[in-house]
Amino acid sequence: MEDYSKDFPPTLIQVGSKEIFLSNSLRMYRQLKENNKDVELDVYEGMWHVWQGHYDIPESKMAIKNTNNFINKHLGITK
Repeated sequence: MEDYSKDFPPTLIQVGSKEIFLSNSLRMYRQLKENNKDVELDVYEGMWHVWQGHYDIPESKMAIKNTNNFINKHLGITK
């Protein structure tokens, strides 16, 4: 188990419900939350490993938009 008690950057975890690392992602999310870290969990129903690279599906577009919003939020950029 990782030690998340020290400094850790804001983290966005995007995972699909058919992702091979779903359980790993959920464990990491819980560990970061338990250590009061700034973390968001973004789960996509029916998506597989690295679905974000399939730019023609709606879930990919949504994931990219959510990533952009997350980065902008933490850089203090508002639109």
